Amino acid sequence: MGKCLALFRERQRRGGNGTGPSSSASREPGRWDASVRDIVLLGRLAYSWETIAGRDLRRFVYPIRLVRGRLVVLCADSQWMQTLTYLKPQIQANLQRLFPDARITRIQGEVGVIPAVLRESPTIVWPDWKTQPQTDLPDIGNPELIHKIQECRQKLRARLEGLRQQGYHLCRVCGSNLVPHALDTCSICQCRAREQDLAAARRLLYETPWLTQEEVRQQVPGLQPLEFDALRSDMAGEALAQVRALGRSLQESFQGGVWLKMRYEMLRAVIFQTGLHPHLIDLDEPTGRFLLDPAWKEFLALDAGEPAC
Repeated sequence: MGKCLALFRERQRRGGNGTGPSSSASREPGRWDASVRDIVLLGRLAYSWETIAGRDLRRFVYPIRLVRGRLVVLCADSQWMQTLTYLKPQIQANLQRLFPDARITRIQGEVGVIPAVLRESPTIVWPDWKTQPQTDLPDIGNPELIHKIQECRQKLRARLEGLRQQGYHLCRVCGSNLVPHALDTCSICQCRAREQDLAAARRLLYETPWLTQEEVRQQVPGLQPLEFDALRSDMAGEALAQVRALGRSLQESFQGGVWLKMRYEMLRAVIFQTGLHPHLIDLDEPTGRFLLDPAWKEFLALDAGEPAC
């Protein structure tokens, strides 16, 4: 990283893409006057450029200037300049994800000669595990095993410290998976949180299917509109399937409790489909406008032929 910053300072002093005072940038005073923050941030971007742009692109397209949200990258030739045009959206998305504080609004390419030192694969220097602190362990009567455990823990601490220097940290929820510094939780924990939110929303809708999205979000703040609509659609399909199954069962052998359960599922299906409250739905209405399936009329009529208890 020190070599990169030295090259950046030299380019900043000489102006433009390193061609000297006669370059176009040097003829426009103040155009590329980078602040200390820009230079430091440019060093961070250069250090993580392989993660941002990819291993192959890093050797032929490299950041050289950052001024007021404009990132200038040096391209080895016109072909790589053309390649950069297609990859700008991906690079911009990675910059936003990994360095949200950079606030880069534009990526500009220039054709030039990339120094050999920048085309070399970076050598990662990991912290020395022998310098890591040891943990007090209980005496188990096996000094060799204790020594091995201490050694493994020191190596793990050194590796985690090296990964932190590379811009990663352990997930703040599970503490097991590595995530970039711009994120707090890993994808597994995010997925588990979404599943928990969906399960909570499903329980609410099962008990009170007439709730609106705003009312459900008061209990499950993370629920998205698309997820709410998908839940209602799924639960409406489940209620319809339950009505069909109960209706066929009643046709074979009538049971009062099953008939009431069927009516309950009919109400739930209508609520999911229309969003109406239960007191506004009348399954026995002569017009049959609340009967979502023609077979419902036959299912409901099964109760008429049964003798009263």
